[in-house]
Amino acid sequence: MAKKSTSALQSRLFWLASLLFFTSGGTGLAYQVVWFKRFSHVWGSSSLAFAAVGGSFLFGLGLGAYLLGRRADRAAMPLRWYGVCELLIGVIALIIPFQIAALVDASVSLFAALPEQPFLRYLMQFAITLLVVGPPCILMGGTLPLLIRQLTARDGSLDQATGWLYAINTFGAAAGCYLAGFHLLPSLGLLWTNNLAAMINIAIGGISLMAANSAERLTVGRAQKKETPAERQPLAVWSPKLAALYLATALAGCGALILEMTWTRQLAVVLGGSTYAYSATLFVVLLGIASGSLIFHAYLRGVASRPALPMAVVGLVVFGTLAGMLLLPTLTLSVAPEDVRDMRAGQLGNGMVCVLTSAAMELLPAIGMGILFPLFVHLTHASAANVGSAVGNIYAWNTLGSIIGAGLTAVLLFPLLGTSGTAALACAMYVVALLAVIPWRGAGNLGRVAVAAAAGAAAVAVVARPIDPRLTNMGLYIYGGAEKYRESPDEALALIQPLMFEEGASCSVFVDRRFPNRLELRVNGKTDATDGVGVATQAGSAYFPRMFKPDAKEVLVIGFGSGCTPGRALEFPDTRVTCWELEPAVYAAADYFSHVNSRPQDQTKAALLARNAELPADERLTPAEIDEQARFQIVFGDGRTAVQGSSQKYDLIISIPSNPWMAGCSNLLTREYFRSAREHLTEGGVLAQWIQAHDFMKRDYMMIVRTMKSEFPYYGVIELAGGGDTMLLASTEPLVPDREALAKLQETVDNTPTVKADLESWFGGSDLRWLLLSNYALGKDQLDRLLEADGSGELNTDLDLKLEFDAPLHLFRDMKPDEMASSILRRDPRSAWTRSLARSLGLQPDTPEFYVTLGDHALRQAVNFKSATLLPSPFYLDKARRCYAQALELDPDHTLAQRGLEGVRLRQAQKPRGDEKTLRALLELNPHDAVVHAELAGLLQLKKQRAEAIQHYREALRLEPELAVDTRTYTWANNLAWLLATSPEADNRDGEEAVRWAELACQVAGETDLEVMDTLAIALAENGQFDKAIDVSERLLDAASDRPSLVEDVKSHIKLYEASRPYREG
Repeated sequence: MAKKSTSALQSRLFWLASLLFFTSGGTGLAYQVVWFKRFSHVWGSSSLAFAAVGGSFLFGLGLGAYLLGRRADRAAMPLRWYGVCELLIGVIALIIPFQIAALVDASVSLFAALPEQPFLRYLMQFAITLLVVGPPCILMGGTLPLLIRQLTARDGSLDQATGWLYAINTFGAAAGCYLAGFHLLPSLGLLWTNNLAAMINIAIGGISLMAANSAERLTVGRAQKKETPAERQPLAVWSPKLAALYLATALAGCGALILEMTWTRQLAVVLGGSTYAYSATLFVVLLGIASGSLIFHAYLRGVASRPALPMAVVGLVVFGTLAGMLLLPTLTLSVAPEDVRDMRAGQLGNGMVCVLTSAAMELLPAIGMGILFPLFVHLTHASAANVGSAVGNIYAWNTLGSIIGAGLTAVLLFPLLGTSGTAALACAMYVVALLAVIPWRGAGNLGRVAVAAAAGAAAVAVVARPIDPRLTNMGLYIYGGAEKYRESPDEALALIQPLMFEEGASCSVFVDRRFPNRLELRVNGKTDATDGVGVATQAGSAYFPRMFKPDAKEVLVIGFGSGCTPGRALEFPDTRVTCWELEPAVYAAADYFSHVNSRPQDQTKAALLARNAELPADERLTPAEIDEQARFQIVFGDGRTAVQGSSQKYDLIISIPSNPWMAGCSNLLTREYFRSAREHLTEGGVLAQWIQAHDFMKRDYMMIVRTMKSEFPYYGVIELAGGGDTMLLASTEPLVPDREALAKLQETVDNTPTVKADLESWFGGSDLRWLLLSNYALGKDQLDRLLEADGSGELNTDLDLKLEFDAPLHLFRDMKPDEMASSILRRDPRSAWTRSLARSLGLQPDTPEFYVTLGDHALRQAVNFKSATLLPSPFYLDKARRCYAQALELDPDHTLAQRGLEGVRLRQAQKPRGDEKTLRALLELNPHDAVVHAELAGLLQLKKQRAEAIQHYREALRLEPELAVDTRTYTWANNLAWLLATSPEADNRDGEEAVRWAELACQVAGETDLEVMDTLAIALAENGQFDKAIDVSERLLDAASDRPSLVEDVKSHIKLYEASRPYREG
C-alpha cells in the first residue's frame, strides 16, 4: 500500500514539475525578449550590441547549469532548490527594469567610458550587461539540471527525464516567445509583460516549495537506500572521449546559433524586418528543438548508443538546412501574392504567414538540434546519480559554443562569408561534431566515417553557393510582382542589373539598376533610396530644416541612405556634418550614387589624408588644414545612442532611418528619444524626423506627432516626394522662418549653383519663400486640431513600443484614403495657414497672381516628379488644380490661370509615356516643356519616325542643357546619339554630333551604365574612329560579364568595327 502511495505521489510530482517547467520556459523567453528590447535602448541595435547582450544572457545560463548541476547531484531535495531559484528569478526580474532605466539615464557618462576599439567595447558592454542579467540567468540555467536530478532515480536511467524535461521546457519557451512577441508585448508593453512573467515565476517558486515538502518522504526513502560504488563515483572530469564529446557539443551549440541568426537574416528579407518576423523565426526554432527532444525521449532512447543515430540526426540538420536554402526563392514568391499580403493585416493571419514561412525553412534542422542535446547527455555515459553534473556540463559546453556563434556571426561571418557561406560553415561544424562522436576504429566504422564526411562535404558545398539577390532581395513581400517571376523569370531578371550585393553585419545591401535605368539601394530587400524621386526626399531633408535655422553649423544626420542628405548639408559654408549609420555596407554603396549625393565621402578626414599623400610635398595640406577641411564624419553605430550618449549639441538633428514598421526603427520615434534629441539641440535648434506618409496609417502618424508634442512645444510638417514622405519638424522655438535670416540664406543659395539647380530640379524653384509656402504643409495649430480630432491619447514610449507592433500590421491593410497619413497633407490653398505663412514670408495672398504662382510651382514639381517616375505626380497636379481654380474664382478671365488649369487637365489624362495626341497638345500649350519634347521624341523613336524624333530630342536638350542622372536628361542625349549614329536613313546620321552627345551622356552617367558605353562605341564607329570604338567595347565587355545578351551584341559590334563597318539599326 505504501509503495502504491509513493508511486502515485511520484507520478503527481512528475506531472506537476513538468507543468511548472513548461511555464517557467515561457517566462524565461519572455524575459529574453523584454530585456533584449530594453537593452537596445542602452546599447542600441547594432550587431555588436546584440552580440554583447546575447552573449551575457547565454553566459549566465551556461554558468548556472554548470554550477547548479553539480549542486543538484548532492542535494537531498533538488525540487526545493528549484523553487528557490524560481522565487529569486521573479524577485530579481522585478528589479531589472529599474536597473536598465538607470543605465539609460547614465548614457552620456557610460558612452564616454566605452573604448573605441570594437572588441574592447564589446567586452565592456558584455560585462555591464552581465552584471544586470547575470544573476537571474545563472538561476535559470540551473533549473534544468535541478529538475532532471529530482525526477531521475539514482538507480534509474540517465535518459529517464532529460529528453522529456528539455522538451517540455523548450515547448514552454516556444509558447512564451509566441505569446510575448505576438500578443503580450503589443497589448501590455515591456514593463507589464516583464512584471507578469516575474509574478508567474514567484508563483512557480512557491508551488515548488510546497511540492518539495510533500515529496520529502520520497527523498527519505531514497536516502535510506544504500548507494552502490558506481553511484558514489563522481562524474569523470576529463577523458579523450569526453573531450571529443564536449568539443562536439560546443560545435553544435555554435552551429545552432549561427544557423538561427542566418535564418533570422534571410527571413527578414523574405517577410520584412518587422518584430513579428523575428518572433516567428525564434518560435519555430524553439518548436523544432522541443519536438526533437520529445522525439528522443519517446522513440530514440533505446538506440541512443548506436553510431547510426548521430549520423542520421546530423544529416537531418545539414540536409534540412540545405533544403531550406534551396526553398528560399520559392518562399520569397509565396508571400508576394495580394491575398497573402491581405492576410498579414490581421494579428492571426500575420502570425500564420510568418510561422509557416519560417517552418518551411528551419523546422527540420531545428528538430535535429533538439535531438542532439539529450543524445549528447546520453553519450556522457554517466550514472543516473550524476545526471545533474552530466546535464550541467553538456549545457555549459553547448552554451559556450552558442556564445562564440553569437559573437562571431553578425560581426565577422556575415560580412566575410555572406549568409550562404555562414550557413555552410555552421553545417561544417555539425559534420565535424559528428566525426568527433562516432567511433573510428574498425573497417566498418571507417566506412561510416568516410560516408559521413563525403556526404557532409557535398552538402556544405551546395549550401555555400550564393543565391542570386534578384530572386530574394526585391522586397516582393511588400511590393508584390511575383507573377513576373513565375511567368517569365528570365525576362524579369533581365530587367534588373545587379551592381553591388553585400551582406553586412546588420543587414543585406543590394544596389541594382532597374529598367528604365533607375538606380535603387535595397536594405533587406526594401528600397531605402533611389537616384529618382527618392533624391527629393533625402535632399529635402537637408534643405528644409535649414530654412528654420539658416546659420546651422553643426549637423547630425542619422542614417546615411544614398548619401544625399549629408551631401546636401555640406553644400553650405562652414557646416560640419556627423552621420551615424548602422550598416557599413550602406556607406560602401555611396559611390554608386555619386552623381546625386555630392560625394560627402570625399570630405572625410581619411579621404583627405589619402589624397594629400599623393600630392607633391610642397603642395600637401598641414594637419590643421586637413582638420578644417574634413567637414564630414561617418560613425558606424546606432542612431539612438548617437543622440542619447553624446555630450555634444547640434543645430540640426536630421533623422532619416528606415520605415517605422521595421524592428528597431521605432526606437527613434519614442518619447524618450525625442527628449534626448531636445536636450542635444542648441538654442533654436531643429529636430527633423523623416516619416513616411505612404502605406502608413493616419492614426500611427498622429501618435508620433502626439509623442513629439509631449517633448517639444513647437512642431510642423514638411511634405516631400509628392506627398509620399514628410519631415516632422520640432523645436523649442516657434517654427516660423526669420525673414532676415532667410534672405541671407537665399543669397547663399543664389551664389551656390549646385544648390540652386538642385532646388529647381526637384522642388520647382529656388525661391525659398515659395518653397516653404509650397512644402510647409502644417504648422502647430493645424496639427493640434488634427490631434484633437484623432481623439486618442496614446504615446509611443520605450516601454510600450506601440508603433513597432501596430505599424507592421497596418502596412498590409487595405486603407481607405482618409485613413492614410498622406490625407493630412491635402490642404486648401485658401486656408488660414497658407495665408498666414505667406504674410510671414512677405508675400501677399488673396490675389489671382499669388495662386497662379503657387499653381505654377506645383505644376513644375509635378513635371519634375514625372521625369523620375514616368508619371506626373497626382499629388502635385491636384495641388496645382486647386490653386488655379482659386485664381479663377477671384478672376474668371485670368489667362494664365486658364492655361495652367488646361495643362493640369491634359497631364491628369496622360498615361505612362503618353500618347502622341496628348503630347502634341501639351506642346501647343507650352512649347518650352523639355520633358514633353523628350517623351514625344521617345514615342516617335519607337514608331521609327526618326527624323522628327531627332528634332524633338535636340529641342529637349536645348531647353534642358544640364545633363543629369536624377532627371534622366542624360538618357535623352544617349537616345539622340543612338539615332544620329544608327539611323538607316543617311540624312539622319551625323557621326560627329553623335559622338559629342554620347560622350556627354557617358561623362554624366559614368561607365556604370553599359548601354551608354555601347552607344558611345557605335557613335565612334559612325564617325570613323573604329580603334576607339573597339577600345570602348572591350572595356564594356569586361564590365558586362553578368549580362550575356549584351556581351553577344557587343561582340557582334566589334566584328563590324574590325571590318571598318559601323552598326546600323535594322
